[in-house]
Amino acid sequence: MQPNLTLAVLSEADWAKIRATPYGEPWVSDAPHVVLLPADLQASVIVKGFASSGRRASGSTRAALEAAGVRFETAPYRLNDLIGYHEIGHVIVGDCGLEQTQRWFNEMLATYVAYAFMRERRPEDARAFDVLMRLNAETLHPSFRSLNDFETHFQDIPGDNYGWYQAMFYSRVVAVYDREHLGFLDKLRRGGIVAGVQYQSPAHLLKRLEQISPGFERWANLMRQDAN
Repeated sequence: MQPNLTLAVLSEADWAKIRATPYGEPWVSDAPHVVLLPADLQASVIVKGFASSGRRASGSTRAALEAAGVRFETAPYRLNDLIGYHEIGHVIVGDCGLEQTQRWFNEMLATYVAYAFMRERRPEDARAFDVLMRLNAETLHPSFRSLNDFETHFQDIPGDNYGWYQAMFYSRVVAVYDREHLGFLDKLRRGGIVAGVQYQSPAHLLKRLEQISPGFERWANLMRQDAN
């Protein structure tokens, strides 16, 4: 794939002219695709949010970060950059004809593509992202936790809760990729899970995914029961 996109690394002032979302939260526009990343990581909402959640990280997670080559002090800056892969993943998903009408699965597929790239081409980034997503799951405390909540309350989900969801999606991405690799995308096409298809509910899509790659329904049930 050769995605057609432009990367814009913006100051906080220029960001405000384009996006109403908090500064530093990576984003990609519709075609013609422009991926936005912050020039000033110190001012990024991702980095600022890490300041509180990072204090709750367990000793084992801190050790795992160090083992992955990421110093705890620089972890939020690394996370901010790695989320950029996810945004480019959205472009690839669209180019593959797999953009979804259910937001949660569209987010998961963007991460799937990003993770596949990291595993194949930049394994050190994959190792770092593994631990950073574990840290999100460990330290963020969600008010919303179900896929129905994600679809129904998407505009109301707080930033830390959204980060928790992304960690949950990531956990499923890793499990499926370890078994299916990029063949999962071909299975989606053959199963008719392609761009524009409407689903009655997250449960309806989960049932179809379960037939393609078993484990989705159990994962969704466990996510609702998460104790964080």
